[in-house]
Order: sequence, then structure tokens, then C-alpha cells
Amino acid sequence: IRLTSKAMALTTDSSALTVLVVDPNLEQLVRTVTILSTAGFEVTAAASFEQAKPLLTSDSPAVLLTALRLGMYNGLH
Repeated sequence: IRLTSKAMALTTDSSALTVLVVDPNLEQLVRTVTILSTAGFEVTAAASFEQAKPLLTSDSPAVLLTALRLGMYNGLH
């Protein structure tokens, strides 16, 4: 993932955007969270569909970034 100034221009205040990142690959999850956090986004991470589901229902993020393969589920459920 590469953030450019052009991508950041979509919003004037990235800290107002909350992002939920869901990825069972822990190395990729940490990398993505680090990049987005450094860019100023408020990031929540989950390593599975089961971990992400209550986060989606209790506090809906502005953006959901998910892997397509999540065990028995997929990023489209």
C-alpha cells in the first residue's frame, strides 16, 4: 500500500476517518495498520471475521479494508 499526496487530498482531515483493517496474515495486518496510522488515520485491526463482526456492529468505521479470504468467510460477507 502506498499513500500519495494525491490520495490524501481526498480528505482534509485524515484523523477524522476511522479504518477497520481485517487480515488473517498478521505480517500484512501490522504493515497496513502501521502505514495508515502513520498517515493519521484512526485504525482498528482484526485478524478474523469473528473479531471484525462486533467491531462493525458496535462502531461502524468510515472505511473497511479487508482481505478476501477470511477462513470460512470472505471479505464480501
